[in-house]
Amino acid sequence: MKKFSKAELIEYFAENEFFVINTHIFSQNTSKYVFLYNETISKGIVLKDYNTEEELKTINEEIYLVRETLKELKFNIWNIYYFILVNNESEKNRKIYSIERDSRNMRKYVIQSLDDVNRVPFFKIKPSSEVDSSILIDFYGFIEDSQDTEINNVIAEIINSEGEYGELSKQKIRGILREKLSQGETL
Repeated sequence: MKKFSKAELIEYFAENEFFVINTHIFSQNTSKYVFLYNETISKGIVLKDYNTEEELKTINEEIYLVRETLKELKFNIWNIYYFILVNNESEKNRKIYSIERDSRNMRKYVIQSLDDVNRVPFFKIKPSSEVDSSILIDFYGFIEDSQDTEINNVIAEIINSEGEYGELSKQKIRGILREKLSQGETL
């Protein structure tokens, strides 16, 4: 597990088109938070260092204030991720990671090394030597070329429900599948 500094992490994000913006919006805590945003994919990251277990006790209150501030600025808060930077070995590692499972206020990730960034759905750190363009697959082309009409019908329904550009809830997907099954289609 490679340790990192906050500056290294910010530089890595900048290389991936996440740029520091609006840090002045956290005026009472300017030294604590860093806000990075990628306009291409409309996603943002809030970074904050936590050095003691005591600081972690008020994390949800802090995240709530950050969330409300970003909401006032018209950011889609569901596309903003809160990174909890812990750069030391904590005596209560499990407890720290349980913070991620608390879904209140924002999506949270505990980052202790650059490898932890791999757990973020839209972010995969790969050294350039690992990328082999010969194995890249055009998944949209693969789906469009599918000969299975039932699968094509479900995919078309998901796209019609704006699932191509946004997230659909499990309930919505189950509803689509239930509807298709009730129409006699076999999946």
